[in-house]
This record gives sequence, C-alpha cells and structure tokens, in this order.
Amino acid sequence: MDPEVVEFAKSFTAFTEAMNKAAEATTSELTEVGQHVQDFLGVPIGDVEPVAEEFPRHQVVDVDLALEELITRYDGRRHGISGAHRNHADSMTDYLFHTYASFRFGGIGYERQATGPSSDRRVVTFALGEAQLDGVPLVWLQRTAQPRHGREQYTLEVMSPNSETADRFLRELRETMARVSILRGQIISFATDAFSYHAPGAAMTFLPRPEVSADQVILPDGVLDRIVRHVVGIGQHRDELRAAGQHLKRGVLLYGPPGTGKTHVVRHLLSRTPHSTESLYFRRGVTDRQRRGVTDPLGKDARKVG
Repeated sequence: MDPEVVEFAKSFTAFTEAMNKAAEATTSELTEVGQHVQDFLGVPIGDVEPVAEEFPRHQVVDVDLALEELITRYDGRRHGISGAHRNHADSMTDYLFHTYASFRFGGIGYERQATGPSSDRRVVTFALGEAQLDGVPLVWLQRTAQPRHGREQYTLEVMSPNSETADRFLRELRETMARVSILRGQIISFATDAFSYHAPGAAMTFLPRPEVSADQVILPDGVLDRIVRHVVGIGQHRDELRAAGQHLKRGVLLYGPPGTGKTHVVRHLLSRTPHSTESLYFRRGVTDRQRRGVTDPLGKDARKVG
C-alpha cells in the first residue's frame, strides 16, 4: 500500500479519536438547566432516564389544566428555557448537557388554545416543571408539537430518581385530565384535513350547541318521537338499562335526499342533550368553500383546535 495512504490513515484515525474524546468531554458538562435539575433531583442525571408520554392536539388544554392543578397540589413551579436551537432538541436530556447548544433559564412559552366555541385559554407550550411528591423530587419537560422538527404531538417527559414516583405522577395527570377535561358537554367536530402541512390528520373544531325545538322539525307524525326515544331516551334511562343487563350501544341511520330534514333532526337532538359530549366526524372535501376553512357541518361559527 502507498506509504502516503498509510500515513494519512493513521493521521485520520488519530484525528477522529481526538474528536470523539473532545465530544465526550463536552457532552459530559451540564448546562445551567442541567445543573439545576441535577441539584434538585439529588442524583447524577446520567442515572435517571426520562419517561416520555405524548398527547394529541385535542388534549393539550386538558394537559395544561391538569399540570396546573398538580403544581398547586404539590407546591411545584415551572421555568422557561432559552438557547439557540431550542426547538430542535430531540429529548429532555439534550437540554441538560452541552450536546450542541448551551441552554439556560428564560421565559415560559405560551399560546392560546380554544376551549369552546367562543372561549380560549393561554396554555404552556414550553416549560420545565419541578415538584416533590411525598418528599421525592420530580421534574418534567412539556413541549408543544413541532411537525417541522419531527415532533407531531404534545410531549411530556418526566424524570425522578424513583421510577414509581414518575409513574404515579403520570397516573395522577391522566386522572386529573379526565376530571377537568374541557371536552365535557361540548359539541366537537373531527375532520380529516388534507390542506394543512403544520397540522395534518384529524382537526378538531368546537361547535356552538344549536337550539331547535320539536315544532321546528317537519316530519311525519311520530317519526321524530321515535328518533328522540331511541337516541335521547337511551341516555336518560342508562342506569335502568345497565341494571337490567342491557347495553347502551344504539344508533340511527338518517337517509334521504337534501332538504328532507336530516341535519335539522341532528340539531334538535343536540339541543336536547346539553350535558353530553357529542362528536361529529366527516371528511373535508375539496370545494373552494372548504379550502377556505369552513368546517362547521351545523352551519355556525366554530373554533378550530391546533
């Protein structure tokens, strides 16, 4: 083999080994955020592996509400993080070590999210939280979706020197989310959105609850009563049906050409169930009207989530 090639190979090998050692030395150094987390946890960060959980867009507000309640319950707090390439980091540990950027504390990130047809809430999009559960420290990182950077859903990463504490925190989070969910008593619509790059998939929209009385629905005698009994009546008598061993799965199929009252019947049913959560599913077509974002199948103003 050519002596010059051999010499180059030796030099290149030595260079790569030196670079690897330099990288290891750099990545072993904690950032300002990492030092704080390590001090709070009381153990070397390298001994703790984050536990990650993802949430779809329609649960983002529920996550924020639940975390706020848990912070109050356990006397916790939240910090912001700043630094170059903050949105490019893959996981929580990237903010703790000098991997490719130096991260420090900064402002908490927020954005407004719809909570109903005519209401919204400021939710956290980026923050580091900390709390102690019965004396056991725990930290978490909450981040909004960033499709351009490969993060399709809202993520929560939890670190604790006690794995059972991390599991308990996530369990209490899910239980709290179910209790405080903004979806209770709402009419929500899901539509496959083929026109959005930043929010692909099923987009959720809040719809106002219509007010349509029975005398506004024109149908043959007895038809509306049968529909209401089969839909609303099942819910009103759910306890008796369950006690009798009957299931609650029921359905009606409304069929007919345009103008026969199908949508009006649905509006009336929705007006009869103010404390229920109803979901409407449809696929958005390719008409000019729908390309402009008109997504409300009930014909009224709506609030899109995500």
